[in-house]
Amino acid sequence: MRTRLVTTLAMVACLVLVGGQALAQPRLPTFQPGDAIRANDLNRIVDQIRRNTSALDGVGGATHTVDCEAGETIANAMSRAHPGSTIVISGTCEEAVVVTHDGITLDGGGTAVIDGMNEDAAAIKIRGQQNVTIKGLTVQNGLNGVKIVETAAAWLEDVTIQGSRFKAGHDSGHGIVVAGSASVVLTGNVVASDNDDIGIGAWNSSSIFVIGNITIDGDPLPQASLEANGNGNSGILIARGSSLHAFSGDSTPTTIQANNNGENGFNVAHSGSMQFGGGADVEAVGNGQSGLSVFNGSSVSMETYDDPARGVTARFDNNEGWAGISVYDHSSLVLQHYNDVTASITAENNTGVGLGVGQNSSVRFVTGLPQSTSPSVTFSNNGSYGGVAVYQNATVTVRVPAEINDNANDGVNVWGDCFVELGLDTDGAVTVNDNGGNGISASHGTVLALDGVTIEDNSGDGIGIYDGSELAMFGGATSITGNGRAGVSAWNGVGIYLGNATVTGNAGVDVSSGRGSRIGWSNSEVGDVNCDADVLAFDDAWCPEPEPSDQ
Repeated sequence: MRTRLVTTLAMVACLVLVGGQALAQPRLPTFQPGDAIRANDLNRIVDQIRRNTSALDGVGGATHTVDCEAGETIANAMSRAHPGSTIVISGTCEEAVVVTHDGITLDGGGTAVIDGMNEDAAAIKIRGQQNVTIKGLTVQNGLNGVKIVETAAAWLEDVTIQGSRFKAGHDSGHGIVVAGSASVVLTGNVVASDNDDIGIGAWNSSSIFVIGNITIDGDPLPQASLEANGNGNSGILIARGSSLHAFSGDSTPTTIQANNNGENGFNVAHSGSMQFGGGADVEAVGNGQSGLSVFNGSSVSMETYDDPARGVTARFDNNEGWAGISVYDHSSLVLQHYNDVTASITAENNTGVGLGVGQNSSVRFVTGLPQSTSPSVTFSNNGSYGGVAVYQNATVTVRVPAEINDNANDGVNVWGDCFVELGLDTDGAVTVNDNGGNGISASHGTVLALDGVTIEDNSGDGIGIYDGSELAMFGGATSITGNGRAGVSAWNGVGIYLGNATVTGNAGVDVSSGRGSRIGWSNSEVGDVNCDADVLAFDDAWCPEPEPSDQ
């Protein structure tokens, strides 16, 4: 029963349509960048399984056993197999395997090894075949590990892929390759680590599903755990119109790791998309470049609308390149939840910036529950570029509890016609504290909106805003105090309006403004003010009278 249901889930996750004894070509559900995984997507898969299970009775072939220690080969068994056959493998098989039939299952029982012997071929190749299952195997030393191409559809469960070898002039060195409108479902413990190039790669309109903790007619699938660690290039690459979707059927998490890779942990490029649904735990730590890199029209979504009532947690920490999270070139990232769930993103201890957003891209961290304490985001203890950097027509919205603290440079640095909104209409929901530069720097046409933000004890200004930018405070109380220079420094044609704000107790003047700027406030407590002759003060704002001349 379990084997049939596992095979059926792989098939139905790809929307296989079964008619009589024939299997039609599978098709994955179609998702567009920014779409959310909802409960009804999963229900659709389950319903299709139940409708089509009876149609699978009688479909299949014989079981073939291969003892590689006795000199038997998978290639010989494959030549005798038929669509639906199962090949049960034991020992270490030193050969490159080519799957030649639909419905083939390669079952290693958790101990067998397929060793490609560094031949110029993939250790396992699936080229156009449908409903192929690979389970309980270690796959190693191929030009690629498992290669799924040309509309093929496969299912991998409890598989380790390692030692894939890069060869110049070849698309090689990858653990798992999914390409050419192909698809794969991953469950159980799937490991693609220590390969020369990419751990897991999908490109050219292909799809990866990582699914765990789903029970079908009383038969449970295992928790899904995907590891892409220690690879020479990126851990996971999703590119050229391809997608990765990860979720859990209950509150037990589906985990995805992309740690200690030579370049990016997750690399989403050229109109690729990643979607992490409810019950996903994501980790990209200690990579040579960014933990998560999203660029060239790509998108990443971390959203939960329905059950399971558990959100996405994600860590992008201790990465050594430009950013913990990098989103640029017309791309997007969203963390959004509409129920009371535990969810969070951290980007801490990165060599560069915690979050970098640029070139007409957008990042949104929002919740449907105005007083919720979760989801939350943390950008702390990052290096030379600070906590958050936003540039060149980008947009960042942080409407969740957030900490932007203890970064080596500015907490938030924004320049170049950007829009940044921080706060949750709750006093102190967002803190920008103890950073080595300014709390917030904004320049060159930036619009900065604050709603209940605490900006304290930064080494430079609390807020430095310049060059035609705008600052507005509204809603929740904003506190700017204890900073090493000015509380607010506003120069060169900027406009600021402080509503429900406290700007006192800073080491320099509390508000400093000049060169054609405009300052205004109401319902606010403001300490020392310094203006030049070109400042326009309105509402409750004021500029000191100039000192009388000695002449």
